[in-house]
Amino acid sequence: MLKSVHYKALAVWTIYTIVTKGSFLAGLTKTITGVNAYLLNVFLGLLFGSLFLYFFSHEDFFKFAREIERKNVKKEKRWEHFFLHFGKLLSAILITVLGGPLIGALAIRFLLHNYKHKYLIIILSSAVGAALWLGVAKGAIILRLPF
Repeated sequence: MLKSVHYKALAVWTIYTIVTKGSFLAGLTKTITGVNAYLLNVFLGLLFGSLFLYFFSHEDFFKFAREIERKNVKKEKRWEHFFLHFGKLLSAILITVLGGPLIGALAIRFLLHNYKHKYLIIILSSAVGAALWLGVAKGAIILRLPF
């Protein structure tokens, strides 16, 4: 039986997916050119990163965050296992840069839940990740991942 919390989670997930994928594709095409493409993706990365971290940190106000979290825990655990030997802070940063703001918010919630500057970490990491992946997709940055 589906409850309203499931519909809210689906709505937030859909908006996030459509907006971020649309801006990424617009940055790859000639729809948005130059620095504007990077700035749009950086802004959306830090906006959704902060939003998801807020949702996951205050689940008593936003019960649908638990539904989104449940769907992405497996991805987050895979990244966490890969970067575990780097330490909690660097692992959370790398997971956010490489995995995106949603997975990064989960990683920061689990690894740095009592950390004072967790919003600063998600904002900076999401911004770097958005610019990095757009640069890789455009061919401006060559990236070789070990996995």
